Amino acid sequence: MQSTLFEGKPLPAVVTQQDFVVFDLETTGLNNSPAMGGMDHIIELGAVKIHSGRISEKFSTFVACPVRLSEEIIGITGITDDMLVGAPAVGDVLADFYKFAAGCALVGHNVQFDYKFIRYYGEQEGFLFDQKQYDTLTLAQELLRGELSNYKLNTIADYYGFV
Repeated sequence: MQSTLFEGKPLPAVVTQQDFVVFDLETTGLNNSPAMGGMDHIIELGAVKIHSGRISEKFSTFVACPVRLSEEIIGITGITDDMLVGAPAVGDVLADFYKFAAGCALVGHNVQFDYKFIRYYGEQEGFLFDQKQYDTLTLAQELLRGELSNYKLNTIADYYGFV
């Protein structure tokens, strides 16, 4: 069942007049800058497309990884090396995601973290991700100041009653 913040109310124009892709990555670590040494790898990409304020499409895939996953990453993500066997290469995934996200703003929780991975690996494959981005972490900090004990995604989802 799809939850909405606007149950029983008309959707605001800002939500209905633009398409959004809400996305999230799982990675092999926190290094999303080549200047800091070797980039970590994307191992999963999930997204939904929002058209006219409603989920219209879904995108979800594991991504082949050239390195073994650490026990720490397996513990955090629940993803194992076996789950990545036969997964498409990052270039193929980003080619598909580039088409999926075309013409849409990108939305994420602490969006810059994931966006840096998308942008870096996209550029390696000849795709320029340059969409406008919206950060749900920043929005929550501004709109829910004093309402929450923290701004973790689960805390925000619980606040709004999302399952």
